Amino acid sequence: MERIHDKKSFNHKKRYDLHWGNNYFQPRNVKQKVQNFQGSNINNQQAKRLGITIKSAKNFKKLEIDCFGYDTTCETSLDFVRENFKKLASIQSISVRIDRFCNSNDYGLREFLRSLRSLKCLKKLELSFEKCDMTDETLYVIGRYLKPLRCLQSFSLGFTRCYYLSDKGLEDFAEGLKSWTFLKKIELAFRKSDDEISYFGMENLIESLSGLTRLQDLSIYFPQNSHIQKLGPCLGNLALLRNLNLNFDSCVEIKDFALMRVGSGLKNLKFLSNLTIKLTSCSYITDNTIHEFCEHLKSLVSLEYFEINLNECQKITDASMKDISDCFGGMNDLKSLIVDCNRCVLISDVGLKEVINSLKILKNLQYLALGFKGCEEITDVTMNNMNDYLSEFRSLKGLNLNFEGCTKITRERVRSIGEAMKIYTSFKQCRLSLPTFTE
Repeated sequence: MERIHDKKSFNHKKRYDLHWGNNYFQPRNVKQKVQNFQGSNINNQQAKRLGITIKSAKNFKKLEIDCFGYDTTCETSLDFVRENFKKLASIQSISVRIDRFCNSNDYGLREFLRSLRSLKCLKKLELSFEKCDMTDETLYVIGRYLKPLRCLQSFSLGFTRCYYLSDKGLEDFAEGLKSWTFLKKIELAFRKSDDEISYFGMENLIESLSGLTRLQDLSIYFPQNSHIQKLGPCLGNLALLRNLNLNFDSCVEIKDFALMRVGSGLKNLKFLSNLTIKLTSCSYITDNTIHEFCEHLKSLVSLEYFEINLNECQKITDASMKDISDCFGGMNDLKSLIVDCNRCVLISDVGLKEVINSLKILKNLQYLALGFKGCEEITDVTMNNMNDYLSEFRSLKGLNLNFEGCTKITRERVRSIGEAMKIYTSFKQCRLSLPTFTE
């Protein structure tokens, strides 16, 4: 199927984007007819057409590449892109997502990554790999050969089910990362990684972040067996951070002491405006951890967005709800608040009352999400307290309440909550997940 771009698109001469994937090939704002590629694989002829298109449009600013495949097709296609990088001297953003690259020799992938260093104007680079048979050598190449990209401000690197990576690869990448002092944003994700990545590898990686003092945005998705003793001191050095996302989901080895040290590093982040902490299924986390952690949060007076996720932390009780509530006293600028404690079975109406009462301090709050799914000790008392708060404070524009599986909330209260919500006309977004009853 051929597609001819309408004439209006030709007027936007300053920006050219190219999104290329197995199922579609879409140059945007290119003054020519374009053949869309159909099917599950891209063959050599189609990859050559990609090279021709790159040559015909020298002002590309953004390039997105999606590769899916089990054979050498992906590697061949990357070669054609790499050979035409010289035509893309002005490109500023590249996103590469590779899924199921199962070639036992990842030489072609490494050559593609090496060639990125020729893009001197590159400001944003995103690399995502899922179920790929890449080796530690690939991490070494990323760390070493991308150093010349002095204009690079944003870097994202994600691995999902890449089981051939080990501590050695992380150590090599971390060594190269130390010299990337020009970065302002970095995202690192290691999802469902193999046990070959241990706490030694993550400690080296965290330590290398300490010198990136220009960072304003940091996001890390930690592998399951992470230890984070060095994370607190690292955060303490990143005084310019404005956005911080720490995802410890299912990191079962994290103990109280380690998370307390993370909190001690947070207290130095005076410019922090967005904070996300996720601790789902961290079974060793206790009320003592949350108490010490929240003591440091009180100094974050510039926060506008705060999310804390304690889903399935079975040792968390009402005491933690009290500590979290006490944090809100100095957060006068807070606009969005998310507290998720789904299936924390020791939390009751007592803890929820502390949270709801503390919301009254947050005069600028516009979005509120409370998740307490499966907390069986929550009753109608909490619903009454929530309704009283909502009737008094009408400034909210978004609300998300999840009390599914709270079996002590009665049918009558669920109905009354539904009726009461009809009067809140200020909501632009509203979602209620309440217990259901069979007739």
